[in-house]
Amino acid sequence: MSHGNVVQVDPGNHLGERTSHEVVAAQLRGEAKTPEESPRAVVRYVAREIEELGLVPDVEELGRRYAGPADVPISLMERGASA
Repeated sequence: MSHGNVVQVDPGNHLGERTSHEVVAAQLRGEAKTPEESPRAVVRYVAREIEELGLVPDVEELGRRYAGPADVPISLMERGASA
């Protein structure tokens, strides 16, 4: 379920300030590492960077922000839904 955050957070909880900054940095790293202009690739790279922080990316929200729901790879959507 998307809470407007690019990581999955339990309802009622929130990320601390330091973690929020780390997530933003992970987004920027993922965007910078993407070798192509494809929004799908950006979602994939940003999700990997978030996972490297030990967090679970909210793939639905990433897709909304970067690609739009129709462009999110099915495998990422399924992985996000099963997490």
